[in-house]
Amino acid sequence: EFNGKLYGMTKDGGLNQLGIIFEYDLTTGAITKKIDFNRANGARPEGKLTLVGGKLYGTTPDGGTGFGNLFEYDPAANTLTNKINFGGANGGGVSGFLCLAKNGRLYGSTSQGGDFGQGNIFEFDPASGTFTKKANFGAGGDDAFFNPGGLMEASNGMFYGLTTWVYSDEYRGSLFKWDPATNKVQLQEYFSGENGLQPRARLIELKDASGLATAETAEAKVAVYPNPVSEVLFLKGISKASVKIYNMAGQLLQSETISNGQLNVSRLAKGLYLVKVEAGGKTTTHKVVRQ
Repeated sequence: EFNGKLYGMTKDGGLNQLGIIFEYDLTTGAITKKIDFNRANGARPEGKLTLVGGKLYGTTPDGGTGFGNLFEYDPAANTLTNKINFGGANGGGVSGFLCLAKNGRLYGSTSQGGDFGQGNIFEFDPASGTFTKKANFGAGGDDAFFNPGGLMEASNGMFYGLTTWVYSDEYRGSLFKWDPATNKVQLQEYFSGENGLQPRARLIELKDASGLATAETAEAKVAVYPNPVSEVLFLKGISKASVKIYNMAGQLLQSETISNGQLNVSRLAKGLYLVKVEAGGKTTTHKVVRQ
């Protein structure tokens, strides 16, 4: 969602039968074709768009010079720009989602090319437009490749992903870890049938039952008190905010917009809750006991 509208892509159709970017207006319910892919700017996109600094980024598997590309879409100007062409040493057949990391850079993977012909992990800096090939699949004797779900950055600073294929008659897929510090890809587990085959999705990390405790809470400067609380919960550091309260099973129990820095929680039963505070473009989550 961006500017109250949803943006997505189709793999086919449009003026050139190579896919389009479209916009869906949440208010009017209207869907609008924004721009056509024409191969030079991309072709038959897969995955999803990733928002960075008011612009949307994505990849296509066979656009650009024919081996895939990374593109930038500007919703304000309605322009689609090819930023990086894949092929050869920097990989080809780019697949999966782009992962926006805490350092503000995008990370993805290819299924072909690289030093061993099995693809590689890459980094793209939207601020500078710099592309860097990182680790190669196939290095160190591992034999996994094709990561359609893309990478995810875990709280331990490592990136994890799933591959659909393995050069083996015994295995059909793997779970791998990439360490940015050592730039090494390490296989963690194979899929052999009993534990599943050919995983294609993206991994997600849950830190508690609700999944609300995300990395963005690390920058929290908002304090809630008293804790435990009986009737009124005060928010230190802000006055106006959107506040949502969940139980530990992730069910939303209370949602309010406050303007005086305080919230009445007397209707809640005694117990442990997660209080999610959205203010100033940042989100913080706090564990609070109602006594």
